[in-house]
Amino acid sequence: MKLALVYNPCAGGGKAIGIAKKASDYLESKGHTCSSFTTPASKEIGCPDFSSYDRILLFGGDGTLHRYLNYWGIPELPLALVSAGSGNDFSRLTTHESHWEEQLDLAVHGEPKPTDIGTCNGVYFGTGVGIGFDGKVADMLTRNTRFKGFAAYMLAVITQIFLYREKEIRLRSDGLEKHGDSFMLTVGNTSDFGGGFKVTPHAQPDDGLLEVCLIKRVSIWHRLIHLDAVTKGKHLHLRFVEHFNCQSLQVSCDEVLICHMDGETYTWTDFNIEVLPGRLNLIRP
Repeated sequence: MKLALVYNPCAGGGKAIGIAKKASDYLESKGHTCSSFTTPASKEIGCPDFSSYDRILLFGGDGTLHRYLNYWGIPELPLALVSAGSGNDFSRLTTHESHWEEQLDLAVHGEPKPTDIGTCNGVYFGTGVGIGFDGKVADMLTRNTRFKGFAAYMLAVITQIFLYREKEIRLRSDGLEKHGDSFMLTVGNTSDFGGGFKVTPHAQPDDGLLEVCLIKRVSIWHRLIHLDAVTKGKHLHLRFVEHFNCQSLQVSCDEVLICHMDGETYTWTDFNIEVLPGRLNLIRP
């Protein structure tokens, strides 16, 4: 089998480089032909010609998938994810945190399945969109050069629990309309964010739907005491939480809001979000 190995040299603090090299050696020892490519630094760098390859193996985290989709487009070939980033929420759903050799065996022998992705204002995402609090958390993470992984995420979460203030938003979705204060609005294609926070615990990337979790005005005390519930996906019953499924969602605010998609940050006043059912040909169990 002819395989294109695409890695993000920055993912996981450089961890993806080493894993991709080991993967190439491992796969070639099994009789496969491998070529290595790095993810682009900008949209101006065109996508390589992968037409002669059988599969693409992508090494990195959620941000690596985000960069691939938005710089090179949705691949036509079957795509396999190999966890090698600081945030591996999307790949963890397909690889279940298995060792990289097991992930490679799945990448080669597994069957590609239609998998949902989403789009917000024309930007593709894999895991979901976080507007408000979790956007500020992601922004803080991008500025943090000292800590990585779950510990860094927790530090940013605790900091913003004390600092972030609710914003007044307007929301429309499939005939539903809401208007009020929002501490956090998360639109999930998958269940996990930030290395394991189950903010949208029932979201599945193959059901043609997005799960929306809206946390309304909430005191700092309740933010703290219910943090563990959000980590475990046990927060949906709380009186200041609303959740529902939809195919599309429009959000607006009179002031600029920061959001993240797959950990990458953006700022807008209006958000047009929708699911793209089965658009990614993903190799998964």
